[in-house]
Amino acid sequence: VAMKNMLSRCDNICAYAAELGVRLMIDAEHFHMQPAIDQAVLTMQLKYNKTYPAVYNTYQAYLRRTPGKLREDLERCKREDIHFGGKLVRGAYMVYE
Repeated sequence: VAMKNMLSRCDNICAYAAELGVRLMIDAEHFHMQPAIDQAVLTMQLKYNKTYPAVYNTYQAYLRRTPGKLREDLERCKREDIHFGGKLVRGAYMVYE
């Protein structure tokens, strides 16, 4: 239920951003919450990144998995014929994880 609600809220926000023609950067979270955020971003990118990169994911530079995740997401965008949107950050949670 919580994931469904989050996706619904994300969809409403992304639809509004697309209506305005602006880009939306979705921020990263603590490592244990990030898979849910990544799934929500992917769902929104598949829907809204068809004509321009409207939805951006955040990649945390301090995580060892980031280069592989970035490659995987770039390949997915190419395969799905959607625009990639991403931002690279140092990682605010690095002290905690």
